[in-house]
Amino acid sequence: MKTRKRTLYIVIYLVVFEVFIGVLEYFIGVRSFIPSVREAVAGQNPFGFNGLLYYSRVSGLSSNSSVFAIKIMVSLMMLQFLGPRNKKEGFFLYGFLGVGLLLTFTRSVYVALAAFFLMINYRRIIRAVIRFLRGKAKWIYFAVISIFISGIIFLISKVDVLLQQMNRGMKKVDLSSRDSVFQRFSEFFWDNPWLGNGSYKLWIEINGKVFHAHNVFMQIMTTNGVLIGSMYFLMVLININRYNINYIIPILIISLFQYAVFWGISFVDLFFFSFLFMTQNPNFCKTNDSLKEA
Repeated sequence: MKTRKRTLYIVIYLVVFEVFIGVLEYFIGVRSFIPSVREAVAGQNPFGFNGLLYYSRVSGLSSNSSVFAIKIMVSLMMLQFLGPRNKKEGFFLYGFLGVGLLLTFTRSVYVALAAFFLMINYRRIIRAVIRFLRGKAKWIYFAVISIFISGIIFLISKVDVLLQQMNRGMKKVDLSSRDSVFQRFSEFFWDNPWLGNGSYKLWIEINGKVFHAHNVFMQIMTTNGVLIGSMYFLMVLININRYNINYIIPILIISLFQYAVFWGISFVDLFFFSFLFMTQNPNFCKTNDSLKEA
């Protein structure tokens, strides 16, 4: 078990190294140091176009910024599972990975991580509210609540700026072409509901560019059809339990907007199936205690 823990920490630090590369890319003003990736993700807008974070996001050593962001997301989840070995390491890892999330600016990852940290902390939140209502250490909770409310008020005052950033400067809700992609893949599915694309990964050309579905559920069903595709989801559903649900649900959330899992053998696939199957043993899920044993 100690070997497993060391290996997982090595993976986390490799992602931290990629974040360091991403920081360098950001300050130099390039999307990627890899020429082929830089050309593929450059699009028609220069780095930092109109001061929007979307056009300043970097790819690290990944094929694009979304893949990079999902790596960071999984690393944060794994770090939460393992627990930092000391406070300094925890401060460094959470802080540096947080910087990486900002520089990759992937909205679906933000939503999935928000759900993750809410799921793993909801008991603490409830206990804090109960303690506050019972009158214990009210001044501490009052200070925390005051800071939280002040933060909300500040965000509300900057809502126009936030919406501009989240929508890439567009006036309507921006889906990064997903509306067109979802429509085309939906049409293909209804034309081929039972066998899909014969279990060959489906790609569709739209306006001269080739797209996957940007949605795991739609990608599986269009690729495999209902007969085989439903077995994928059944396998996931019957293996979700109270020990791994906090780690599986966020990945399923991001799967609504990204082709994150069931890619083949990807970074996210490895951790997704590790959580799905290795955590069937309750003792394995006692996080630090189980990993410190052996």
